[in-house]
Amino acid sequence: MQLRDQLQQEMDPTGLLISEQSNGSSDSTMILVSFGNPLLDMTAVVPDKKLHDQYLLPTDGQLEVTSKQRMLFKLVMQQYKVHYTAGGSALNSSRVFSWMLGEKERVLFVGGIGQDEAADKLTTIIHESGVTTRLYEMADEPTGKCVALVLATERCLCADIGAANFCPPSHVFTPDPRNGGPVSLGSPLPEMLHASMLYVEGYFITHSFDTAMKIAKFARENNKILVFNLCGSYVCENHPDELSELLPYVDILFGFVEEYKALERYVDLKALADNRDDSTSLSIVDCLPRMMQEVHTPTTDGKTLADTLHACQLSNDVSNEKEVLSNGSSVNGSPQSDGSHNGHCFDQSDVMNEDDCAAKRPGTAVPCNVSTLPATGKRSNVHSAPPNVRTPHEGTNDASCNAADHSSMRRSNGSSPCQSDVHKSSSNGSNMDDGTNLLSSDTKVVVITQGPYPLLYCVNNGIVQKKSIEPLNPNAIVDTTGAGDSFVGGFLASLCRSRNLEECIDGGIWAARHILQQKGCTLPSYHATYL
Repeated sequence: MQLRDQLQQEMDPTGLLISEQSNGSSDSTMILVSFGNPLLDMTAVVPDKKLHDQYLLPTDGQLEVTSKQRMLFKLVMQQYKVHYTAGGSALNSSRVFSWMLGEKERVLFVGGIGQDEAADKLTTIIHESGVTTRLYEMADEPTGKCVALVLATERCLCADIGAANFCPPSHVFTPDPRNGGPVSLGSPLPEMLHASMLYVEGYFITHSFDTAMKIAKFARENNKILVFNLCGSYVCENHPDELSELLPYVDILFGFVEEYKALERYVDLKALADNRDDSTSLSIVDCLPRMMQEVHTPTTDGKTLADTLHACQLSNDVSNEKEVLSNGSSVNGSPQSDGSHNGHCFDQSDVMNEDDCAAKRPGTAVPCNVSTLPATGKRSNVHSAPPNVRTPHEGTNDASCNAADHSSMRRSNGSSPCQSDVHKSSSNGSNMDDGTNLLSSDTKVVVITQGPYPLLYCVNNGIVQKKSIEPLNPNAIVDTTGAGDSFVGGFLASLCRSRNLEECIDGGIWAARHILQQKGCTLPSYHATYL
């Protein structure tokens, strides 16, 4: 029995798919389904070293807790004033996606969670942001958490990934209707069938690769857009075989330049393109060699963009002048490339002060001003704009791709109402319109963010284009946590509203700028006005 036929049994008389939501509603107009590590992020200002001494914690550092230290989280929640935010790369993107659209229950998030107080707090934050969930609940694992203990100007990050490390294929695909079984109430399959895009964060493949591959194959078989975010150099360094298998299925790829450089070091991209099974159709891996060639192309000073960025990063690493934002928290809770603890690392670059460069934050799409990088390596972080600063696209309302009709966005027959005009820059800097359909089955998009340097993007192995990002006032910066994730959420929200590629990139930058003005990856209280 075909999947669509089996799902007809779940439909009401009007033909709308009935799928029971975690927050108690029914909906058949899901646009995006995301898979990642859900975390509850906590920030507590502590008056002394009592907790540090009790649990053998550094006053300024980061670690993944042991089983004996897990009681720390409960104690902090009970005895201190805590600021809570939802964390995790794909979850951040999903919540920003919902905020950008201004519509609830258009995105479904899937991941592992515990059965505890932290789970209740986290799901409340998620549902209040308009995101629906299909969470894999585990009674014997705690909900993933990351707490920042702020003591004067020092900060200790303590993380416990816990249940977020688990999302087996059985939660998503079993019982499989194609094998004659019923649709599980906890399965996201009904929403996956109706959604236009499926999004997998890089950290997800570090523990649930089998699930990720089934998602990738489902996307191809059912004409869905598969979106993937590299997330961190750690993923590329430690999981090159998994990436080699997954990347040929990806339609839209995001990442920071250092992550792409790690990908190039650990995965033979040329061989991957030459040896893939289906050489008759375009693959994302065909775009990557050309993109990396652009990354390594010398600039006017003889240095490549990547090398200059790396030097900026090293300069920041050796600086001892680190000021901690007492109101910040590490939201991603995901491994970075510098050091690891049981497969996860928590980089203090998740929260930066005004002397930190955007390059220190993998995935940050809105950079600092290059002109503020003196020889000493000191920088001013100038990523954001006040909420009342509007882009040329703000205030527009495109109803041609509304949520009620989003199912027609699927790539069947290679067509979509979201037929965007991609502006390609030729060597002389001119723009031309080739009418590329971003959601067609033959369209592949690669986006590379480069901190303070121009963002790179490419469509279908065509011309690699650069987009300079205008430096903005540093005084509006509150916290750079989740800026890169916000870029992805803003980009995808713009895409589903029929924006062309350049406008999707602008939407990602717009979203990141506004999240940068919040504490953690907290959604602004005002409505998004870009779309």
